[in-house]
Amino acid sequence: MSTLLIKNIHQLVTCDDEDRVLHNADLYCEDGFIKAIGTALDISADEVIDGSHMLCYPGLVNTHHHLYQVFSRNLPQVHTIVRMLRIVLECVCPAVILKGEVVMAPKELAAYFGTPEKPECHMLYNVSTMVNLWGALASRDTRLLKAQLDALHALPDNCWFVNYLRCHDDIGWGLDEAVENRLGIDPQKHKEYLYHFYEGNFPGSWAKGELYNYDPATGDARSCGTTASLCGVEQALEKDDKIALDYAVKRDLLLHTAMAFLQGFPMLNCGDEIAQLNGWDYKNDPDRVEDSRNLHRSKFNWEDAKQRTRKGTLQNQLWQGMEQLRQMRADPCFAPDAWVTTWDSHNPGVLALVRKRGEETLVGLFNFTEYPAGASLDALGGEYHTPEGTSVWLADVELEPYQSLLVKNK
Repeated sequence: MSTLLIKNIHQLVTCDDEDRVLHNADLYCEDGFIKAIGTALDISADEVIDGSHMLCYPGLVNTHHHLYQVFSRNLPQVHTIVRMLRIVLECVCPAVILKGEVVMAPKELAAYFGTPEKPECHMLYNVSTMVNLWGALASRDTRLLKAQLDALHALPDNCWFVNYLRCHDDIGWGLDEAVENRLGIDPQKHKEYLYHFYEGNFPGSWAKGELYNYDPATGDARSCGTTASLCGVEQALEKDDKIALDYAVKRDLLLHTAMAFLQGFPMLNCGDEIAQLNGWDYKNDPDRVEDSRNLHRSKFNWEDAKQRTRKGTLQNQLWQGMEQLRQMRADPCFAPDAWVTTWDSHNPGVLALVRKRGEETLVGLFNFTEYPAGASLDALGGEYHTPEGTSVWLADVELEPYQSLLVKNK
């Protein structure tokens, strides 16, 4: 029998019913099994390790790595490891992209890209923009989204992001509380509004989703659901409400167009192109029922996919919408060296973005409300036209509900 004693552990996370964290604790093992935990254990062992500089927590299966990352955010050792990974990749498989998932404030993200001389990640998931896009849609208010984009635009030129609306994971409502307070928004009430709204448990909500990791003590929760269901498609179909379905599709395409217009690389989640709905059947599977994220982890609906080429179908509307995104991004103003910034629309419900490359300027206006909305963009002189050739005066623009309007000066 082999024995191990780790003494004076700086912090020992028990994960017991009380979630206790012990300080200066000892841990005794026999043949790899923990036999005792306590303070100043009077036990001898084959191997004794000084744990005074250690954090000890239970080894878990399939934690998606988030547990240890909470303790290691922006530590110098983390950046050393990422830098080493980048060096190995460039030597062994230089075509591989190193993409990071860092859930932190924009100002903390630059470090994970390294420097031009000592690069780390090629790109990061744009988690905060994803959250703010959904927040703007439910709140009909783009001010938080604009502030977050401004913070990202201020990062160094080597910072590149993957923009997306949904993925395998939940929507965690990690909004910038300092900005919320500055705008007169109560952070806790705002968060509770958002997750109840996308749960479908708020008056006037069009969404159908579920909560994830709800904590009644802190009032914290995350949201689950597919893009289409969170935008109202599922609820509209259940009610056989054609007007509601039209608005749901407009919301879906608005979010995708705004996301694809941002600086960085757009990523489409599998199923978004055919308006895939929530997979509620997970509740009948004992192996999946405990994790509400399985709501949006359903199998791809190949029968719905067959409808994507049939004009007039819901799937065709989304399929054609995604094709328009590809056409939009073929414009020279989406080149890597294009300058991208937000612009003041003088309407909190309308997000304004500007892309400029050389003498060409492309302007995107996005109405995040279900009402007609006006916008006025100062200091953008010159004549602008829609892709269809219609002239637009940017000092006084009228947008339809959930409209994405793209205009260019040439």
